[in-house]
This record gives sequence, structure tokens and C-alpha cells, in this order.
Amino acid sequence: MNGTKNGIFGIVAICLVTGLIVSSLVLSVSAEDAYYGKEIGEWRGIIAKSNGPCTAKFSGIYEEVDCGDSENRKYQCVEYVKRFYKDAIGIDTSTWSGHANQYYEKASERGLKSYPNEGSIKPQVDDILCFDDGYYGHVAIITKVNDNTIEIIEQNWDRNDATKSISWNKDTNTVSMRGTYWIQGWVRLPGKDSWDFDIPTNTEGWETHNVEEYSVNNGRYFINPKRDDPWIQSPTLSPKASEYNAIEINMASNCPDGDGAIYFTTTDSPNYNEDKRIRFKVDNSGDWRCHTIYMAQHNLWQGTITGIRIDPAEQGGFEGEIDT
Repeated sequence: MNGTKNGIFGIVAICLVTGLIVSSLVLSVSAEDAYYGKEIGEWRGIIAKSNGPCTAKFSGIYEEVDCGDSENRKYQCVEYVKRFYKDAIGIDTSTWSGHANQYYEKASERGLKSYPNEGSIKPQVDDILCFDDGYYGHVAIITKVNDNTIEIIEQNWDRNDATKSISWNKDTNTVSMRGTYWIQGWVRLPGKDSWDFDIPTNTEGWETHNVEEYSVNNGRYFINPKRDDPWIQSPTLSPKASEYNAIEINMASNCPDGDGAIYFTTTDSPNYNEDKRIRFKVDNSGDWRCHTIYMAQHNLWQGTITGIRIDPAEQGGFEGEIDT
């Protein structure tokens, strides 16, 4: 859309903001080694299980178990990732097929979005960390992002412990190699906690209210607002308030006023109302600006956040002006 001097605003991106060194696989066996199917870790209530003697093995007889039989090596890395996204994230993973090394390159086929190692987008909690070694690859779920390490949970790497960490450089967004495995990048469910609007016509679940028309193209979500109280509303969310303390919006606005506001809902308080609102000042010069709103300042920003509403202005245009 092309805008006139009346109320037009566009959004490039919205995101919530969050406030492993292993040299070789463990293949030796001892009396204390975990048996096949034993619980060896947990994240968000999803149990990781040991692949027992078949850990990282694809053929041969080990501990009287035929690891060439796929049922005997069920608890591989992709099994946990599929089960986690199904039970913890709530999406259908029944069509997710293929080896781990396909999860990054074919992320879109699974309804996911990939971000490269050493790129501009940082890894986040619940992302799938993707490894490649020139063979079958490996995948893990990110459970925490620290200053110098990323913590993960995985299956089929260590038969005794599913929780590991890998080193990373937060300044360059670089996750280190892990033995002979290099990091392709990380993938996540679009709209979970960031929205880039880089697919034409796809609003990524965001709904418009009190607008004349809208469009999505060239990485921008354009909204032509009506006169009073324009706003957009997120799809259903599920991030923990304790893990995200801010919302960042890259936006351009030429609405008559610069009085913006963020409303939010939680599991305990599921309705949008004035008691869960933070006002912020919008640059309405028409230039693109990054606005960061510190949500943790609000005493009700707690528990699970279920929705976000963005009011870019109180007024979208004046009587008699032509909106385009």
C-alpha cells in the first residue's frame, strides 16, 4: 500500500525478547549404563529416554539387542523432537519424516522456519538445534540460552544423560562445532515468539481491528487504519513471562498521534482490558524505528502469556481524509 499523510503504519517485525562442548559419543558400556527406554531427562514435562545399547548405532548386535531393527533403536533424536513439538507445543508432527539432517534445510515442509548459525537471529528456548556430519545429522531442543553456552535436551547422543550444553558466542550468533558435527542453525515454529512477515499475504496469525485494509509484502505488514482505535492482535501464544521480559517492534507510522500501547492476556487473566496495558511513545514521523517495550515492569506480566494486542496509535486518521 502507498500511504498519504493520514494514518498509515507498517510493521517489519515483532518479537518477544529473552532476557556444548562434547568431543565424542559415549559408546563404552558399564554396569551402570542406562537400559533401553530408561528416563534420562525432561523438559516441559516431555521425558527423554535412553536408546540403550543402540545409542548412535545403526547395525550389529549389542547387549543381545539387534540395533539393525528400527524398533530396537526407537529413541533416536528425531523421536524426541517430534514428541516434544506434538505434546509440549501442540502441533501435528505425524508427517515429519526423514533424517535429522533434513530438519534445517526442509524446515518449511514441517511448517517451521530456519535461521542460520552465524546469522542475525539468535537461538531461543524450544528451538530445534540442527547438526550435520555429512551422514544422518542430529537434532536437539534448546532449553536455555546463557551468555556463553546453550543448554539442550536430546536423545541418542549419550545413553545415560539427555541434558547437555554447547558453547556459543552471543556476539556473533555462532554455536560451536561438537566433535565432527557442525551446526547448521536452528528452526522454530513461526509466530511462536517472533514474526517477520516475510511471506507475501501471510499475516502469521495476526488479526486487524478497526482498519480499512491491510497487506503483507516485502517483509512488511501494512495497515491502513480507520479513524479511531486501530489495533492488531496476535495469535494464541504460550511463552512464559519469566523467560521473556520485553516486546520489540520495528515499525513506521504516520498516524496523527504517537500514543501507542501494548495489551496482553495470561492464562490467569484471559481478557484484554485496561489493567494489563503498557503505554509507549511511537515515532510517527513515518520513518522506520525499533520500539522496545519492557513488559516485565507490569506486575501482571507473569505466568503464561496467551496473547498480545498492539495499538500503534489512538487515532488512525482525521474526518474527510482519503485513506489508501
